[in-house]
Amino acid sequence: MLKVCDCSNSPERPPHRGGGGPVENGMVSLLKKYARHYDAAFVDKPTEADVIFTNDVFPQDVLKLNLPRVKRMDGVFWQEALRERNIPYVEAANKADAVIFISEYSRQSFLRHYSASPGVSHVVRSWVDPNVFYPGEGVMSDKPLMAVACASSWDRPEKRLDAILRFVELTGVHVNLVGRISTKPSNRKAWALGEMNPTDLAKTLHISDFFLNFSYRDAGPKVVAEACACGLPVLYADSGGTKEMVTVGVPIEDDAPWEFEEKTPPLNEPGMEKAWSWLKERWEEVSSLAFRGACDGGKNVDFCLRGYFDVFKSAVGR
Repeated sequence: MLKVCDCSNSPERPPHRGGGGPVENGMVSLLKKYARHYDAAFVDKPTEADVIFTNDVFPQDVLKLNLPRVKRMDGVFWQEALRERNIPYVEAANKADAVIFISEYSRQSFLRHYSASPGVSHVVRSWVDPNVFYPGEGVMSDKPLMAVACASSWDRPEKRLDAILRFVELTGVHVNLVGRISTKPSNRKAWALGEMNPTDLAKTLHISDFFLNFSYRDAGPKVVAEACACGLPVLYADSGGTKEMVTVGVPIEDDAPWEFEEKTPPLNEPGMEKAWSWLKERWEEVSSLAFRGACDGGKNVDFCLRGYFDVFKSAVGR
């Protein structure tokens, strides 16, 4: 049995990522939960492990051990890159024997921006716990369409709250906003629900008809995978790695040059209207496809988990 030690919660994590506090990444939780299905187990002590894994940085005492190391990269977030706050993760990637990126966009933007040469790189797209995020009741055509949008903080400009609210004005669709928000929206059709745990978020997704992700340069947002697992089509800004994760959706053209810029560009308003019109005209077909795809989502979960454990085993030489 392969033994993996996760050191993501090291006290040496950079301060802006929690400074070593008990932050549990959803993907790490999923790996630990299903490890035995892939003939693996997570151990607490690095000295008992066959391979070291981190979602953040490698502690100095771990680097002294002669053990293979695997680093997971969430992606290159352009605001963090401008402030050079990604540097500890660049260093961790360069000290790893294998690096897992969550999208091809994530891998390419990392290589282009940092000119880094990490160990063997892989792309394994994120998926979510099927016991929490699973298909709801399918198409519900007896009520007005309702959407949900989710962000860790709506005060972050790249999440484009302004574009979400403009979408509400243009379409009249009710939108549930999940995440921290400092100012309550004035539009009565935009409801600020605040932060949610995964179970409550899944319930909100189940009473919604589609998901909005207008974020600029999202490397591979887990919440998109959560929405897809619940059977929702996704209306999304076509930049970053989001389109690699969408099961069934409609893209909005989004100018996303490789160069990092200080400001988030506005989302193309005619593009929003065009995408919305396309979705409305094909609503029954698109929503049914998304629902059927979610019902077969077990293959996606297995593909994701197997991808991680295959990288672990490859790093060890098994």
